[in-house]
Amino acid sequence: MNVYLTQQAESDPGVIPELRDRKHAAELVATALEHFDLFSGLSDRDDVSVEEFITGEPGNWQTRDDGR
Repeated sequence: MNVYLTQQAESDPGVIPELRDRKHAAELVATALEHFDLFSGLSDRDDVSVEEFITGEPGNWQTRDDGR
């Protein structure tokens, strides 16, 4: 019998699919962000800027139940 077939592996081959999955996940997130078209609705509104929307600072576009 071949000696190499009876030896324990020195490296973990599971790392390769893990790296592939990470890259694939990043590509899926980028594709989703591109196709969701999150910010085009802001261009039609005069009462909110992109900066206000991103930071979540309350302006005319956001109301709260407690009156703040």
